[in-house]
Amino acid sequence: MYKLSVTINQNADLNYFNDWMRENYADNYSGSSEGDALNLYFESEPDEEDKTSIDSFYQAITENDSLDTYKALKYEEIDNRTDDIVSNGYVYQTKNFSLSSNAQINILALDNSRNDPVMIYPIKYNTINDMDSYDVVDADDLHAMYLTALATKKSIVDSGTVIKNQVRSCATRAEVDAIIDNR
Repeated sequence: MYKLSVTINQNADLNYFNDWMRENYADNYSGSSEGDALNLYFESEPDEEDKTSIDSFYQAITENDSLDTYKALKYEEIDNRTDDIVSNGYVYQTKNFSLSSNAQINILALDNSRNDPVMIYPIKYNTINDMDSYDVVDADDLHAMYLTALATKKSIVDSGTVIKNQVRSCATRAEVDAIIDNR
């Protein structure tokens, strides 16, 4: 195993560097830091041109180089939080209903068919935990239920977009870190 040691670059984002290494070299390396050195371990010794290229790229990384990658991680956190909130469902007529992908498809299909003459009311619609159900009495009730689900989902997604817009405006990692998703 070959060890290539480079001086630590305080501005370098290791995720950004690892992505570059995997794109330009191979997955067959590992790394660790020791003091002021970043040690890269390879199965075989890279040629001198590759060693120089690796060191030069790593030393040239600035905070702005990795800012987009850093922002992408924050966007993923926001998306995960959005998914968590969506999983809580929506409330209609004091009952809590699912906003899972299947539930969204089902309520949309029912709403699209609400005025179909073969639609028989009332329709029993299960709550999120299946511990109760709601009797949808007619097409207007069904449409109101659908619009409540739609408005809830839109509100949740829009609240995530507001936070993502804050991240988009950041010029440094510190600014990104200062943004808290407290929804």
